[in-house]
Amino acid sequence: MIMVAELFSKEICFLFHSLSDMDVRTIGHECLHGLSIYCKYLNMDYGFEVGGDEHAACLMGWLVDKVFGAYHKFKKEEEKKWQRRLKIM
Repeated sequence: MIMVAELFSKEICFLFHSLSDMDVRTIGHECLHGLSIYCKYLNMDYGFEVGGDEHAACLMGWLVDKVFGAYHKFKKEEEKKWQRRLKIM
């Protein structure tokens, strides 16, 4: 499954092979990579100093929200598929 986050016409695609691959640790890990890509694209520095990373934290929150939104969408679709399969049996 592929999901796309778009900011200022710059898309980032995240590829997860299944819903079980989309755990919190993996989503956070991949979103940090996405954050690095966006920051580079926007010429935006970010660091890990206290108070100097608010802009990056906001962008990271936006990315995580996009990925979790896609997760819930894909999960609903999977549940509907299983319900249809069960009705056929």
